[in-house]
Amino acid sequence: MTGRRSLWARFPCRPNHMIRPAFDPPATSPTPPEPTHPEPTHPVRPGADGCFVAAEISGYASVRLYVQRARAADPSFELTDHNAAAVAALCRALDGIPAALELAAGRAGRYSPAEALHRLTADPLGFLAEGADRSGGADVLRAHRLSSPGERLLWTRLSVFAGSFDEAAVAQVCGFGELGPEDAAETLRRLAPALLAEPGEPGRYRLPLSVRAYEARRLAHAPGTEAALAERRHHERCRVIAERAAWLWRSGAQPQARALALRELPELRRAMDPLSEAGPAGALEVAVSLWFLWSACGLEAEGRRHLERALALHPEPRPARALCLAAWLAAAFGRAGAADPLLVEAWTAAVLQGEDSALAYLAHARGTAALWQDRPGEAADEFRDALAQLPPEPEFGPGREALRAALALALAYTAPASAPVGDGEPDAPADLWARSWSDYAHALVQRREDRPALARTRLVAALEIQLALGDRL
Repeated sequence: MTGRRSLWARFPCRPNHMIRPAFDPPATSPTPPEPTHPEPTHPVRPGADGCFVAAEISGYASVRLYVQRARAADPSFELTDHNAAAVAALCRALDGIPAALELAAGRAGRYSPAEALHRLTADPLGFLAEGADRSGGADVLRAHRLSSPGERLLWTRLSVFAGSFDEAAVAQVCGFGELGPEDAAETLRRLAPALLAEPGEPGRYRLPLSVRAYEARRLAHAPGTEAALAERRHHERCRVIAERAAWLWRSGAQPQARALALRELPELRRAMDPLSEAGPAGALEVAVSLWFLWSACGLEAEGRRHLERALALHPEPRPARALCLAAWLAAAFGRAGAADPLLVEAWTAAVLQGEDSALAYLAHARGTAALWQDRPGEAADEFRDALAQLPPEPEFGPGREALRAALALALAYTAPASAPVGDGEPDAPADLWARSWSDYAHALVQRREDRPALARTRLVAALEIQLALGDRL
């Protein structure tokens, strides 16, 4: 929107580091935290200027091992400034574990470090499993020979976790059949010294990638329903976590909701795989619960990919909630053309499936599209319809305060004097995200009334919240 862009441009704000956050942002971020490494293979870090230089990283034990094994596979291999960043990224991604580094370096004749990193990122289990029996698998086999049957079983079941896990998660996901929940938790305590500790999160661990690749193959070939049951239990835990995070968001604990979702994001991503045991319906259920992560926390592109992939595989009729969310994300991020067919299909599905909340959010999505297309009058009408149709306790999606903020934004362009100025319903939970957009709307009003100081104050207040939540709009 022209007006919106000009507001950001005309009101210079303090740099990000000078803006005091409206609340302390959680330590978690979409990028997984740096793992703990054994001393001989401590993580490779960039130089003072933030770049990787061959001469500076060649002293790391993990880099020396990679280069040594890569030269054995390809005598022409050299560590240069050109490939130093990729080698460093490989060493960090593989946790500095010698067996995993040897496995990756052994393919230096087939893949450059950059190509190996790309393959590792795209399909870590597939990349490592190609040679797991020769390197990582050998380490695991040695550990298996020293393990009890219960410990061997837990090693295998732990491979369902894509990221870190704690005792409660292991009991819930891996505690079934001959290894019950209490036995699984007790066994984890015995195996803890052999796992990677998650820094800053006592009691959380994860499997090294090479070990997980080997164990995932064992689980896939396990007899009976072992693999399917582990997958279903993992997905159920993720479904509950996503619903819990959505409830926290609706209850006003938005920083906590964001922190929970980001901490569990590796598992939630796995649960949103439509080819998994839960299928596209299960994937969409999790993706819809995480609507706030896609719309308010800066992960719109990822959320759209999850929705599009699962919707493409879902049989007709497709669920109204997922269609509605996909349409809203398209409209909210300036892709009105992509939103139109989704809006039509979602409206039909919402009527047939009795989804009153979805009908309200479809009006919200239409209003959002109109606002992006500089039609604020139409947007205001749609937002009023959305507020009128939204149930008192919607089961998913943004609350009433967020819709009120959207209406205030539309009115700021058409009827500034009628833009809502109150703090919302007295008994409603605090909605920081909605408050940020309300502050933005009032900044527009103050600018139109030639009050730049008040406008700047409102704009900075909006930025403080949105920067802390990760909202990139």
